[in-house]
Amino acid sequence: MTSARHQEGRTRRSRHNRSYAIAAALAVVALVAGGAYALWSGNISGIFALAPKSAQDTLTEAMTADPAAIVKTVFDQIGASPSDGELAAARSLRREQGVEVDLNGDDRGDYLGIYSVQDADSRDFFAVAALTQPEGDARITGGAFIGTDLQLDAPKASGDQVRITGAVTTANSVAAAGDNPGEARPFEETILTNEAGELRVQLEKLGDSAAEKPAVRAAEIGQARAESRTDAPTFHATGPLRFGQPVEISVHVPETHSLSITNESGEPISDLAITVVDEQGQLQHPDEFGEVSVVGDARVRLGSDHAPVTMMDVLVSVIPDPLPSMPSALDNLASYDDSGRPVVYLTFDDGPSEYTPQVLEVLAKHNAHATFFMIGAQAANQPAMVQRVRDAGHTVGNHSWSHPDFTELKDKELRAQITQTDEAVGGVRCVRPPYGATDGRVRDVLSSMEKSQALWTVDSEDWKRPGVDKIVDRVLGDVGPGSVVLMHDGGGSREQSVAALDKILNRLDSEGYVVLALPSC
Repeated sequence: MTSARHQEGRTRRSRHNRSYAIAAALAVVALVAGGAYALWSGNISGIFALAPKSAQDTLTEAMTADPAAIVKTVFDQIGASPSDGELAAARSLRREQGVEVDLNGDDRGDYLGIYSVQDADSRDFFAVAALTQPEGDARITGGAFIGTDLQLDAPKASGDQVRITGAVTTANSVAAAGDNPGEARPFEETILTNEAGELRVQLEKLGDSAAEKPAVRAAEIGQARAESRTDAPTFHATGPLRFGQPVEISVHVPETHSLSITNESGEPISDLAITVVDEQGQLQHPDEFGEVSVVGDARVRLGSDHAPVTMMDVLVSVIPDPLPSMPSALDNLASYDDSGRPVVYLTFDDGPSEYTPQVLEVLAKHNAHATFFMIGAQAANQPAMVQRVRDAGHTVGNHSWSHPDFTELKDKELRAQITQTDEAVGGVRCVRPPYGATDGRVRDVLSSMEKSQALWTVDSEDWKRPGVDKIVDRVLGDVGPGSVVLMHDGGGSREQSVAALDKILNRLDSEGYVVLALPSC
């Protein structure tokens, strides 16, 4: 009996011991988990009921505990996505400077730290702050990107702001014109907080004459140089663009051309700093449509303002201006039909293409007709499309075999362009010289072949892809009774042209216009 009682007692004690052990283990787990969270949030003092930790200590411990999380937080706050390499680079996190400051103006001690990480050949610098809260603990606010490849002075606190000065180094890039490689150019920024307590950076100045001279020279990544009257070179810049490492495209813009800088969709660019530097060193910026008035050699410079990495989609185009129209055999077009309704003559160049069927559908929707000036080399490969255009009640014109400038061809070459195209599209009477490039000699050659030269009076400039609304505005702003409108169904992406055509015809319908093909073609 005694032995049984002893055994029962040992069993109870064992159960109690196991219970205490489990409770103790759970307490340790909770303490460790709470401590890990507190290490990041700055609330560890509440767990141990110790005096609140300083903002500087909170920031230092958080940086030591999980530097990759800090780097990601900085990138998230500025709207960028860090690459795997940039997160891995957090291992190279280095504290550069620090300063005590009252960033949110509540008379509690805050702390701003400046850190850097190595990424490929550059070092990114950013600021992170710890703000002291009313309960006495400190909270990390995220961060703000400062720049790349910097030499920093000691930051200076002034009220609720921190002024950061230093220099952008050019050791890893080519110096600006007149500078020496490795030269450092001064910059000045102010770090402050917004209403939500997040950091923001305000650029004060960059260099001694920032309005006249960029801090570092950009690496040339491409060219768009027009050398003849009909050249239309483009360069499409894509890929990542790093802060502090601008790039540039060399361009040559003759007096007969214009410079356009848009994205691939033809829209103006708003997320990059774009500067055009002409031969005299004068700076210009694209207007609201992405156009720049410049002649001669120039450099299109692309830079990222403050984001560490910005993805480029920049189409630089040097575009030939249409040549002035010359008199043609189609000058005496009727401005009104027999019922007194105003008439507009609609024409399309550079087809046939994948967009031609879309144009035909829009024309059919509005019971409108047009003349299609076709490229012979394209028409030869699409005889069914040529016939489809005619079957829909439209007319076909000759737009050369390969789209050369007629004024630069010998008579024999000019005749071959016309003859080959006639074989592809069938015998036609109307010829539209590419680019509208014509002169007395061209007109005489066409006349000897019993051809009429057909130009235009309203240029939609849809070939620039300036945006649907701009195409519509250009046509409707200039159109009137008897107008001959130039649009395009080929020669590149014509989605904007198709969309604009529908809007143009809606307006012309509402104003009582009749839309016809050129009658002599």
